[in-house]
Amino acid sequence: MLCSGPKSLSKGPLTLRLDADVVEWLHQGEEGYQTRINAALRDFTKHHRS
Repeated sequence: MLCSGPKSLSKGPLTLRLDADVVEWLHQGEEGYQTRINAALRDFTKHHRS
Protein backbone atom coordinates (compact mmCIF):
# COMPACT_ATOMS: atom_id res chain seq x y z
CA MET A 1 0.00 0.00 0.00
CA LEU A 2 1.30 3.44 -0.86
CA CYS A 3 1.50 6.07 1.86
CA SER A 4 -0.52 9.20 1.17
CA GLY A 5 1.84 11.35 3.27
CA PRO A 6 1.10 14.17 5.68
CA LYS A 7 -2.40 15.61 5.58
CA SER A 8 -1.23 19.12 6.55
CA LEU A 9 0.52 19.89 3.25
CA SER A 10 -1.23 22.27 0.89
CA LYS A 11 -2.38 20.85 -2.40
CA GLY A 12 -2.79 22.66 -5.68
CA PRO A 13 -4.54 21.96 -8.96
CA LEU A 14 -2.72 20.26 -11.82
CA THR A 15 -3.77 19.26 -15.32
CA LEU A 16 -2.21 15.95 -16.27
CA ARG A 17 -2.64 13.83 -19.40
CA LEU A 18 -2.32 10.09 -18.76
CA ASP A 19 -2.64 7.00 -20.94
CA ALA A 20 -6.11 5.44 -20.90
CA ASP A 21 -4.90 2.20 -19.29
CA VAL A 22 -3.28 4.16 -16.45
CA VAL A 23 -6.50 6.11 -15.85
CA GLU A 24 -8.46 2.84 -15.84
CA TRP A 25 -6.07 1.36 -13.24
CA LEU A 26 -6.34 4.46 -11.06
CA HIS A 27 -10.14 4.29 -11.05
CA GLN A 28 -10.14 0.62 -9.89
CA GLY A 29 -8.93 1.28 -6.34
CA GLU A 30 -10.92 1.83 -3.18
CA GLU A 31 -9.45 5.29 -2.61
CA GLY A 32 -10.08 8.19 -4.97
CA TYR A 33 -7.91 8.32 -8.05
CA GLN A 34 -6.35 11.65 -7.08
CA THR A 35 -5.29 10.16 -3.74
CA ARG A 36 -3.75 7.20 -5.60
CA ILE A 37 -1.84 9.50 -7.98
CA ASN A 38 -0.55 11.58 -5.08
CA ALA A 39 0.50 8.47 -3.12
CA ALA A 40 2.29 6.97 -6.14
CA LEU A 41 4.19 10.20 -6.83
CA ARG A 42 5.05 10.62 -3.14
CA ASP A 43 6.38 7.04 -3.01
CA PHE A 44 8.41 7.62 -6.18
CA THR A 45 10.00 10.81 -4.85
CA LYS A 46 10.75 9.11 -1.52
CA HIS A 47 12.78 6.43 -3.32
CA HIS A 48 14.41 8.67 -5.95
CA ARG A 49 15.62 11.72 -4.04
CA SER A 50 19.07 12.96 -5.04
